[in-house]
Formats: sequence, structure tokens, C-alpha cells
Amino acid sequence: MLVTLAGPGCARPAVTGVRLHEKLRVLMRKSVIIFIVSITLIIITFAILYYCAPVGSFESKLSVVEAIYFSFITITTLGYDDIVPGSDPIRLLVSLQYILGLVAIGLFINSVWGSY
Repeated sequence: MLVTLAGPGCARPAVTGVRLHEKLRVLMRKSVIIFIVSITLIIITFAILYYCAPVGSFESKLSVVEAIYFSFITITTLGYDDIVPGSDPIRLLVSLQYILGLVAIGLFINSVWGSY
């Protein structure tokens, strides 16, 4: 099956269905890589901020593992309530991470949906 992406008289060659499918796979692979890198950077950045937060920002001082866990749970919007922010600045920081997570997931879904 031949799919023509160029109009009549254009110098661009027609793209076959196989080549178009391969281009979509490459685009999907790039989208997935960008998404994973972005989410990982957001999780690590906020985990560092949570770990360095002053005493009283949470119920108790977070360990490194607890900070990473809390950051992951926050960005995935699960929220188990086992770690709760105790001050307003930290609540704002958690809200910012929550919003960034939603935006990143939304952009990823949009890029995947736009590929088809």
C-alpha cells in the first residue's frame, strides 16, 4: 500500500506504509525516553528538596529512601498519607510536584496520541 504524504507536483517521494510505521516507532521511542528522563529528574530533584527540608517540615526528618519514596508517590498522585507535609512551604512544594507530574503525564499521553 502506498501512502502519499506530498501533494501533486511536489518533489518529496511517497512514503510507504512500512516506512511510516517505522517513523512512528522511532517517534514513540523518543517520547518514552523523554518521559522517563523527565519523570526521573523531577523525582530526584524533589527528593533532594524533601531530604534537605528543615526539621518540622514533615512529621519526622525523612531519610533518603523516604524522600525518594515520598517524591515518587507524590508524582504518581497516589498519596498513601503515611508521610504528610507539616508546613505550608512544603505543602506548596508538594503541590508544585503534583502539578508537574500531571503536566508531564499529560504531555506524554498527548505525544503518544498525536503519533497515531
